[in-house]
Amino acid sequence: MLAKKIMLLLALLLSFNANFALSASSGVTRDYFMAYTDFKKMIQWELVSPANFKTNLPDGMGQIWNKEDQRAWIDALWDLIEEEGPQNKYIAFLEHPISDALPEIRLRYFYLMHKYVDQAYIDSDYLRSLDARLSKRKAANTKVNLEEIYLFYSLFEKVKHPVIGNQYIKLMKVFPQVYSEYKFSTDKATLTHEEVRSVFEFNPDLNTYQQGEYVDAVRVYVFCRPNRDYPCRVLIKQPNGELHHGSDGVSWNGMALAASSKGLPAQQRNGQTPMGVQSLDSVMPEANFPELFGQYRRVILNWIPNSTNFVQNKLNYLRRPEPAVEQLLPASVHASNWWRQATLARDIGRVDLRMHGTGRPPVDRTLPWFPFRKTSGCIAQREAVVDGETIHDQRVLLDNLMAAKGLSANFENETQIKGLLYLMEVEGEGPLTLANLEAVLGIQL
Repeated sequence: MLAKKIMLLLALLLSFNANFALSASSGVTRDYFMAYTDFKKMIQWELVSPANFKTNLPDGMGQIWNKEDQRAWIDALWDLIEEEGPQNKYIAFLEHPISDALPEIRLRYFYLMHKYVDQAYIDSDYLRSLDARLSKRKAANTKVNLEEIYLFYSLFEKVKHPVIGNQYIKLMKVFPQVYSEYKFSTDKATLTHEEVRSVFEFNPDLNTYQQGEYVDAVRVYVFCRPNRDYPCRVLIKQPNGELHHGSDGVSWNGMALAASSKGLPAQQRNGQTPMGVQSLDSVMPEANFPELFGQYRRVILNWIPNSTNFVQNKLNYLRRPEPAVEQLLPASVHASNWWRQATLARDIGRVDLRMHGTGRPPVDRTLPWFPFRKTSGCIAQREAVVDGETIHDQRVLLDNLMAAKGLSANFENETQIKGLLYLMEVEGEGPLTLANLEAVLGIQL
């Protein structure tokens, strides 16, 4: 048994070092999911114990134990606990939190302890630290840790414990504008058909956006029903604003699924894909984890940056414009809350959303999303064999993204994929048919 564990550990070390070398040589940050997967295996295979997991991490991890690594660790532990249910063996790790954890990571430990160990549990050290930091934040021109505050709201919104409730109220009173923004962003969001059409018809000035980085970018539109059990419709516009046509000369349209496998809202980790705007920035270096993500490389989605954040000034007023997002949307929807699902997901700490296929076969053809598979927030493509037909939508999507950008559809050019993604919900019941979408957009596809 010991020899087997040693072999597993060696295999994991080799995997970790290979992943780290890959990220270093390619000039990109080591993939969160790689770290998440390594940590999950270490816990599952009992290669670490609750009391000594920090000292047993792979070589090099101690030097890069940054926020993303901390997040990957606690997220892996979180999912294992939820997958196994109450009183499982993984809960023991919660009693030995990372000694130098960032506040927003420590808050996750606090929540999991409260939920799975003892609903009366209070992390008094964390709350004292929060009080101290709240006092400091009252100083002029101090940036607010949005992730920590929004996490506190989302995790403890329905918790009735008096101490936690009092802290919740205190946060509301200290930063009323932050709380108002959170509530506004999480209120039920609906778009009229006119709003959907105005966003689709809008041509943003990409010469000035992000110093022209996206001037030659494609625009991808994902139209979903509010009931995400139904697949979404996908259209692509070329950099000149014209609809992309397939090789047959007809406007290309595809399908996708933007639903949470856990049925969670967009502001929670593992929640559904949020409405709003994101950027498409190339593909992952390789098509690894084929069981989860299919046989083709996954498209990288990034949040639109917010360089201003909330800033407290001398008048005790907090401002939070979203100039980058607003530049990409018509003025008629700037005051809407639907696109704030994405900015809230960004600020609350959701990471690594992608567009990808799957290597897992579809389960039940009676389900409205068959033959798709739900995800943890990514936009899913079909990869399945249904009634003898092989479906490989991720391959088709990659080829059309390249073609719309004027590139030859080949493996090397996949890294040149660049675009903006708009995800909107279209009012209505039942599946979103092509005829439904044509009526809403006022066009014939």
